[in-house]
Amino acid sequence: MNNVDSVIGSYTESAIAHGEATMQGDNKLANKSYDEIISCAKQLRALGNSGRDELEKLLKHSNDSVRLWAATHSLRDNEIKAKSALNALAKSNGILSFSAEMVLTEWDGGRLETP
Repeated sequence: MNNVDSVIGSYTESAIAHGEATMQGDNKLANKSYDEIISCAKQLRALGNSGRDELEKLLKHSNDSVRLWAATHSLRDNEIKAKSALNALAKSNGILSFSAEMVLTEWDGGRLETP
């Protein structure tokens, strides 16, 4: 397994854990997972095109939380695809629809900075 595979694996696992912890109200685990997601996002950005390309693949992941985080962290490099994923989540009936709406609102308002 190369470095990008390892980082994308950790990113995916942490995004899933964050979503589950959020739904269960486990703030401690959600915060721990958030920290790992951000760390992985920074590592993916440092990997350049290979990191960006692997993150983009997660826009079609089966887990809503993974898609939400991947779209959020893809806004800077793939705004059209990222916004498409966020809009789909925002229109869903899932628990993360409000989060997707807020990411779009903050990004469009110039108030969202991503690693």
